[in-house]
Amino acid sequence: MFLWLICGKNTTNPALRQVTKIVVDMVVGCWHNDFTETETKRYEMTKYADFDKKYSFSNGYGASVVRNEMSYGNKAGLFELAVLKDDKLCYDTPITGNVIGWLYWNEVESYLEEISHLPKILVDKIS
Repeated sequence: MFLWLICGKNTTNPALRQVTKIVVDMVVGCWHNDFTETETKRYEMTKYADFDKKYSFSNGYGASVVRNEMSYGNKAGLFELAVLKDDKLCYDTPITGNVIGWLYWNEVESYLEEISHLPKILVDKIS
């Protein structure tokens, strides 16, 4: 809670925001103070619902978005995203070097947009 008060929930640093979410989730158990009434109802309905979807983009990259019992943030109803290259996990993009957890859906959409704009993967053909 101390970290939350110092950093604020609207910090622009994604890494700090993610760490803050983790700490707050551990301390208070969920994000009940961040939800409007409508969001709270949606949160309660989808809190533990499984979600698993893969996205593919014309640049050769893709993304895996999940929410299940093993994903980061699932107990708070949040999502985990991984960047894919050739349908395999990719840890060397400017977006992230790992999976990204504890994401609200609008953050997932933002990351999907970023992934879709990564430079196209060039495939060398050996003759």
